[in-house]
Amino acid sequence: MDVMMIDISHVPHVKIYDEVEIFGKNVPLEDLAKACGTISYEIISRIAPRVKRIYTYN
Repeated sequence: MDVMMIDISHVPHVKIYDEVEIFGKNVPLEDLAKACGTISYEIISRIAPRVKRIYTYN
């Protein structure tokens, strides 16, 4: 089952259906990995294959 919960109670002015970036353009994957006590490769490799990927190149 693909389920994720994120505590955003400390973020001001957030409401239902607001867009959230877990990691990406504005939030480095390394920051998420550090907060989780792991490495970025583990975060990426644990995303299930059935989750749609969108690849962008700059």
